[in-house]
Amino acid sequence: VEAVTLRLDRDRGHEEALRLATERRLAGFEPAAVKLALDESQSVVVRQAAIGSLAHRPGRFRRQVLPLLGIRNGDLRLAAIQCFGPADGLSADDRDVIGPLLIRVAQHDASEGHRQEAIFALGTWRDPDARPFLEKVLAENPPVVLAEQSFDESVYWRYRHRLVALVGLARLDDASARAELETLHRRGGPTEKMDVLLACLSLGECPPWAMDDLEATEPKLLATAARLIVAHGSPEQRRRLVEHCGPATAFQAFANSGIDDHNLLRFVREAGHAQAD
Repeated sequence: VEAVTLRLDRDRGHEEALRLATERRLAGFEPAAVKLALDESQSVVVRQAAIGSLAHRPGRFRRQVLPLLGIRNGDLRLAAIQCFGPADGLSADDRDVIGPLLIRVAQHDASEGHRQEAIFALGTWRDPDARPFLEKVLAENPPVVLAEQSFDESVYWRYRHRLVALVGLARLDDASARAELETLHRRGGPTEKMDVLLACLSLGECPPWAMDDLEATEPKLLATAARLIVAHGSPEQRRRLVEHCGPATAFQAFANSGIDDHNLLRFVREAGHAQAD
């Protein structure tokens, strides 16, 4: 920790020190990281790294970067929003202070992407007090299936805001939100299906209907299903993944070609290793 803090106090090597502190889950470097995050003389890259290193740290440190939620620089503002997503380290008092500011971002930020991230961050807390806000997001963003209409940017963001609010409510075991995610997966095209699979990855669960995507012809969708199954699937689901995509199948062509842009074969190998264990 002393070595990391010493490096952060120097003019160079900040990113490497912050990366080490984050990977090792070190403690004691936080005051130096806060100082870097707020230092306008530092590069955006260094400040982003400093903000990101605070993401799982105690709320008393994260609250010191709250002013960054209102700055003009979009990259730093986004890093600050994402910093408040992990619930570990945040006390009820921290959430009482941070929550209203994230809601303000979610409602008024000029960037739709930043508004989406703020909604998602609030939903990750599993805090029942966030339910009224998440339900308000649903009321303001009626259901939409992108596969059933031509592309429109406003419709797309309506879809995204509703999606992340549904994920937040699903964390609170809201049955209707979970049912809507399943319906969206069933009715939607590859984009919606992949978004719902990623939502399930975030929720830490692999529902039975996720296995349907092993029949997908879109490589990225198939690889996303494989990633979910490896991360949160049952032994039986992993067995089915290996059976469907393993060395004895047509997917061996990926291995023979040397092309596996979406890491499908890596996920299949991991599933096979899990079976062996």
